[in-house]
Amino acid sequence: MKHIISAFLLIFQFLAGSGLCNLSEAFSNDPFAARCARFLSEHMSSTEKALVPEEIIIENIRYSVKARNLMPWGRSIPEDLFMNYVLPHRISQEPVVNWRPYFFARLSHEVINEKSMMDAALNVLNWFYNRVNYEPSDPRDLDPLSLIRRGRGRCEEINIAVIAGLRSVAIPARHVWVPAWSHTDGNHSWIEVYLDDGKWHYIDPSSCSGQFDSAWFSPYIPSAPVIFTHSLQDNSCRVYRAGPYDRICELTDGYSSTVQISVVPEIGNKTGHDEVIVTINVVNGGRLRPLFSSVTSTGKPVRFSLSPGTYVISAAIAPLPPIYKCVKADSDTRVVIDLNTNDNPSSQSFSCTISPTRNRKSRINSRTPTTCPKRDNQKKLKRVISRWIGEPEDTDVVEKLASVGPSVFKLLSAVENLQKDEKELTKKLISVTPPKELVSANPHRLIEYLRHVKNIADPKIPGHIFELFLLNPRILVEPVDWKLPKIFSLLPHHKGETLFQRAIEIGNILEGIRIQKCALLPPAVTPWQILTSGLACSERDKKIAAVALFRSAGHPAVFIDYAEAVAVYHEGTWYAFNPDDKKNPLRPLRFGELAVKFSGNEKYCSSSPPLRYLRDFCLSKWTGRRFLPVRGAGPVWNKDTCSYNFTLFPGIYDLSVVRRNPPDRNLLLRRIVLKKDEAIQIELP
Repeated sequence: MKHIISAFLLIFQFLAGSGLCNLSEAFSNDPFAARCARFLSEHMSSTEKALVPEEIIIENIRYSVKARNLMPWGRSIPEDLFMNYVLPHRISQEPVVNWRPYFFARLSHEVINEKSMMDAALNVLNWFYNRVNYEPSDPRDLDPLSLIRRGRGRCEEINIAVIAGLRSVAIPARHVWVPAWSHTDGNHSWIEVYLDDGKWHYIDPSSCSGQFDSAWFSPYIPSAPVIFTHSLQDNSCRVYRAGPYDRICELTDGYSSTVQISVVPEIGNKTGHDEVIVTINVVNGGRLRPLFSSVTSTGKPVRFSLSPGTYVISAAIAPLPPIYKCVKADSDTRVVIDLNTNDNPSSQSFSCTISPTRNRKSRINSRTPTTCPKRDNQKKLKRVISRWIGEPEDTDVVEKLASVGPSVFKLLSAVENLQKDEKELTKKLISVTPPKELVSANPHRLIEYLRHVKNIADPKIPGHIFELFLLNPRILVEPVDWKLPKIFSLLPHHKGETLFQRAIEIGNILEGIRIQKCALLPPAVTPWQILTSGLACSERDKKIAAVALFRSAGHPAVFIDYAEAVAVYHEGTWYAFNPDDKKNPLRPLRFGELAVKFSGNEKYCSSSPPLRYLRDFCLSKWTGRRFLPVRGAGPVWNKDTCSYNFTLFPGIYDLSVVRRNPPDRNLLLRRIVLKKDEAIQIELP
């Protein structure tokens, strides 16, 4: 059976990946288009080639060349800029769709009579400003066409769509981001546009800025520790990280002054014997957020370029957890970290005071940006949806459906004639589905998904477990394609099959999936694409596919991000799934309990919690190479004990607490070693 499954996946892989081998042959009569085809092919991983339809790539090249030939500025753009910032078929990690013909048809007549790229770019921006609102959401990026359908999105999603629009009319544009601010929580992204003066200029589409080099965040640019962009092969950029298919570039010194931080890890007199992971972190969101990471050896310095500020530098010899050092870098700084103090992980504690730093040079323009036009259609949508489904306007399901946008009515029309029990199940499905996953949902495929889950699920499964870990169409942050019934068809079917037997079969399927090198920013893919191509970019992708296989067979399952583990529920017990263990792939999970109490806050115990998780404090688990924040299993506030309670996988954790004492912020960090079935209480000031 194992060999049959592997052969089945290889056939799918051959059919999916056979189209892009001779892409340049489609443009044999156009030398420039043929060069474009070769460039794209060289910068697509085998995984991406297997998953992206050939017709999308061919259409993308044709319309790129067409725009270059038709737009007044098209042929004046240097070829390397065109290849990197006009030609690519995707901008970041959004799903790949055929957006270029759509935007070219709607935007070419808006710009073709403009004499400058600046005026043309502002016309494109105004077109988007009248169609899209900013709205925070989860980190999964919508593709440009889905964003237009929804009419709202977070900053990166809006940037992706606007860049697609600009590139569709041959205006070079690129995505720019700050991974974490150093003066406050959160991050941000914007775009840069290449204009007539031969320079890049920034603008912020998510705030509807109408002027270049001016945005709401301009005064805060000195607090951006590092600024990145992405390209395929821009030889003029300062490369931070280069992969086989693309690169991430630093733009920080184009916005503000920078300093050099040189880090030297040491273990007594030993040099060059150990692999050391060095990371530069900032305090953001109640925890340490990594900015840079590099691998070196003891005694060998590694250098980073950042804006002046206070940073927390960590060094670790995997699999041991890191040692921290607090560094205020107002000028070029050399830091030595002694790793001899890492003998007892449970004894580690650390504190750091972060003070605001003034930057000597900042690319700030004092002009006031324009504001977004008012386009609040939510109230009208809520009224119509409320009457349609017979629910009050303030219910969660109406709120969720209204945030999907106008395309929601296509979905409502499809589910209108369902049976009463299916309608109730549809409401539960909507309640656990992120709104953006309903924007482009095929209603008939969604109904097939719903009926499959209804028919396959054991009615004894508790309601909350059924909804969150079986009915829920999303596993982590991957796109939802509603193909769970098709995933089920990949599994062999036997009467009376046990969960243990099913786990072995799923392990055999995962063996047929090969992990290959991908782009640094790979496109978002679904479990169905991973399973049918037989290719994945990481172990995480394989584990997400494993969860989809379990769910397709009616077994509630979850990918626990911070522990990098798959857990499966059966008859009141959660089991850890290990596909490499052929004799016993499922073992009962045993957790530890952690209670965190903050002294001096007793007066708050009878009301709301004194601190907020992932804003004021955070718990992160050491994986052997990095810390991952605990999400999805966040703390439960117990007012009787005045503590936050966690149920966690065993392992090494760092508990970070950020106290705000304006203008300073104080970080307190405590390391915790949690064992199976152990209960620990930590009290912090």
